[in-house]
This record gives sequence, C-alpha cells and structure tokens, in this order.
Amino acid sequence: MIKSAILLFLYLSISNLCFGQFQIRYNNVGYSPHNNNKSILILSNDELKGENWTITNSNTTIIEGVIDTSLSSQGLHTPFAYNYKIDFNSLNKTGNYSFKLKDSIVNIKIDTG
Repeated sequence: MIKSAILLFLYLSISNLCFGQFQIRYNNVGYSPHNNNKSILILSNDELKGENWTITNSNTTIIEGVIDTSLSSQGLHTPFAYNYKIDFNSLNKTGNYSFKLKDSIVNIKIDTG
C-alpha cells in the first residue's frame, strides 16, 4: 500500500514537470451582469502567449480571444513564471458559461443573485 502511494506520488510529480501546467483562477460563486470587473487569471509555468481561449454557452461561442503578454513573472506573490488576465466585461447576459483554454474547461456563472 505504501509502495503504491509512493509510486503514484512520483508519477504525478514527474508528469507535472514533463507536461506544461497552468491554473485558472476565477470567481466560482459567479459574477454580476453589471460588474465591470469580470476577469479570469491564468497562472502558468509555461508561456501561453498566442493560445486561443473561448467562452461558450450551450456549445455556442460567445467570446473568443488570444492570450496576450504576461502581466508579471515569478515573484514574492506568485510562484508562476507567467501570469495572464482575461477580461470578459462585455458578457452581461445572465447564464452559465464555459471558459476553455487548451484542454481545460471551467464553468462560470453570470447571475443577479
């Protein structure tokens, strides 16, 4: 049992080093349609500039864009080498949406309550 746990830990550690990883940070409670501060943060160990992203609703693309220049590099407040911000303030209609970057998808909600 312990040997299996150690092997799993090693596999996950090595796979994180071998394959690019990034984190998507967003407000998982949701956003107000009238909030002009709707954004998603992407924290990455690899440069993502030029990568396409989409926000969809029921498989229909609502907003799409391309990752721009990193806002900052690794420092005291972030362990990631690349940090990106994606604004979607133009999205004002209530509903459930999906944000997709590469193979990662997170669900975001626009709601009044």
